[in-house]
Amino acid sequence: MPSRVLEAAYQAFFEESLSPMLIIDPPSGRIVEANAAACRFYGYSYDQLTAMRITSINCLDEAAVAEDMKRAQTRHANYFCFQHRLASGEIRDVDVYSSPIVADGRTLLASVIHDVTEHHRTQLAMEHALRVADEFLATAAHELKTPLTSLRGFSQTLLMLAETERLDSARSRRALHSIASQTERLVRIVDRLFFLSMIETGRLVLNPVPTDLTSMCEDIVAEAQKGTSKHAVTLQAHGPAVARVDAQYIEQVLRHLVENAIRFSPEPGPITVSITEPDARTIGVAVRDHGLGVPVERRELIFSRLGQAHADSYRSGLGLGLYVGRHIVERHGGSLAGEFPEDGGSLFTVLLPRAARPAQQVS
Repeated sequence: MPSRVLEAAYQAFFEESLSPMLIIDPPSGRIVEANAAACRFYGYSYDQLTAMRITSINCLDEAAVAEDMKRAQTRHANYFCFQHRLASGEIRDVDVYSSPIVADGRTLLASVIHDVTEHHRTQLAMEHALRVADEFLATAAHELKTPLTSLRGFSQTLLMLAETERLDSARSRRALHSIASQTERLVRIVDRLFFLSMIETGRLVLNPVPTDLTSMCEDIVAEAQKGTSKHAVTLQAHGPAVARVDAQYIEQVLRHLVENAIRFSPEPGPITVSITEPDARTIGVAVRDHGLGVPVERRELIFSRLGQAHADSYRSGLGLGLYVGRHIVERHGGSLAGEFPEDGGSLFTVLLPRAARPAQQVS
């Protein structure tokens, strides 16, 4: 193929390519040619771009840029990963392929630039998601292992006693109580995983109906008190408080708040559940404890997925309860927030829409 045909073909390829292309003079670093795609990508006109040096857009220092141009010029390397600065000031990740060419008796570098910013972001997001998944699986395995170990141990004890006909009623009751307790713990863990999957996949369907939160909290407080001898769990309420909620989900949220109050209160002390009416349209349920509270540096994390108040403590669970709880409450048109009083402990408040009062009949 004649030389002039090659030149015409290369010029057409350079000018019409959809990939940004630059031709650079290595000794000076000056951009001597730029195609239309490069002008669009960097946000400069042709005249502006060809009046610049490559160090004006490459984020490396001049010495590093000069070293890389030397490596490309001597064919020791032709692929580079850089960050380039656009006219807007935005920094983009780019892959650059550079090869030496001879024109007018001098050696220049022809560079093809590929914007890989979004690819890198996707890759980082995937790596983060994998790390989160690994952390979650490790935490879930730990949380599930404890009750399962207890269930296996007490079941084996009952079987051994039954086989040797030494079944003692007191020991049996203790073993069965532990089995029931650990089974309930497993159910709660599975419930939270189920609620998480429903939220993440957008399949959480609510069926709100008028529900008396006072009655609901009476049951929660009574059950919680049975499970602790160190704490006085009490309810402060002034009659029925009817909110429009899906009782199944809201009960899980309130139960979790009370369980957390007990769990993070290692010393004996009061735990109070209070029902308030902040305004004519809202019912509030507050859970107050005087336990460990939440360290300042973790307060922004506790409502995030896998966020834990005390990640280095045996008291920490899956880190899903508050994340799931806030989503459920917000889907009801309410809110869930935490406060940390100066005298210690925590105060978590759920606000929910009051159920519409029936219209008064006119005689």
